Amino acid sequence: MPAISTRSVPTKRYSWLWDKSDLNTYYEQTYYELQLVDIPGYCDCKNDCRLAEHRYAIDKYYSHIACALQKATCLSIKRVPCRSLKPYWNEHLDKLKEDSVFWHRLWVYAGRPSSKTMQQIRLSCKAMHKLAIRNAYNQFEDKMNAELYSHFINKKSLISGKAGVQNLGKY
Repeated sequence: MPAISTRSVPTKRYSWLWDKSDLNTYYEQTYYELQLVDIPGYCDCKNDCRLAEHRYAIDKYYSHIACALQKATCLSIKRVPCRSLKPYWNEHLDKLKEDSVFWHRLWVYAGRPSSKTMQQIRLSCKAMHKLAIRNAYNQFEDKMNAELYSHFINKKSLISGKAGVQNLGKY
């Protein structure tokens, strides 16, 4: 009899790309989903209602609103795995990637010709994209290194400055 594993499979985490999505589609989807939520008839109690039945209805109503908003988001907002987000990525890299993907798909659609202009354009776009990624990454790393170096130098000067002041007090 095979052993049953009790280890859970890690769930993949995603990040919503609100800036890359059509917000009007989201608003329309939200409107549609919220129209499907039933409003309980007795949610307008006065003076701090304590009836368990009413509290349950309000909790259920709140849950249905949250589910409607989540469903509207899932149906209309793009998402990507969290690990795919790069801190150095920018619009220029997006454009180069789109060009590279476009020419690659066109090359595949044309039957993957090996000795034509399309192959040269595809490889050129791919090389420019990879070089731009490498340069953006290096610039990001250089900036981070400069910040760390500056922070280290400032701490070092503060420490030596304090020691100098303490030594002056001894004389």
